[in-house]
Parts: sequence; structure tokens; C-alpha cells
Amino acid sequence: MSDLPPDRLLSPDGTSGWFAFMPDGSRIPDSDDPWQPPPDGTVIRLMGEDTVPVPLWDQDGLMFGEPEELVRELGVSVALARDLQEWADRWHTESRQRQHDADAQALLGRLRAELGERWVFVYKR
Repeated sequence: MSDLPPDRLLSPDGTSGWFAFMPDGSRIPDSDDPWQPPPDGTVIRLMGEDTVPVPLWDQDGLMFGEPEELVRELGVSVALARDLQEWADRWHTESRQRQHDADAQALLGRLRAELGERWVFVYKR
């Protein structure tokens, strides 16, 4: 029982969990191949989580560790990446849930406008 599964990592505070990124923020290398975007038609969820700066998740988990990766890898605007990060920062402290939900819907609209119909963007509270 002392051996952890190879894809199980320890978080910075010493607790264990399943992470899409290493505790230092780097990606877990699956192979030498460069990162590939999810296949067309993939559902990408906008979903808040503590300490997650870019709250976009696909079937494999958290997609990006930093807003700059979102800009570089998917080509979204810097403004949209910044607004997603600000939404994520407010996620756990937002006292006006209706406004937070409305902001999430607006962000989904902007993602669809900038990235087209390639992926399906949904909000999960």
C-alpha cells in the first residue's frame, strides 16, 4: 500500500489527490508529443475550483495551469483569458451567485465567439 499509482501526485500542502498538473504548475508529460487540443465536439466545462486560475476542464481534467497557456494553445484573446482568471478568483468568494452565474454565461458566449463551434462549452456550478 506504500506505492501510489504513477499518476497520483502530492499537492503542495502534502495531501494527496488527482491533479492534471504537477504541484509546481507544469504539465505531466504523457509522451514526447506536443500538447494537442481536445478533439472537435469535446465538451469543455467552465467550472470553478479553489486555486485553479483557468477554470476550463475537458474529459482529461484541467486543461491549463496559467492564462498564458490558454492564449498560446487555443488562441483566445488576452482579455478573455484575464476575465476567465478573474471569474475563477471570485468563484469561492462570490456572495451573489446569480451574478456569478450570469458572468459565467457571458464568458461561455465569448469563448464560443472566439473559438467557434469546434468545442461545446458548458457551465457547471
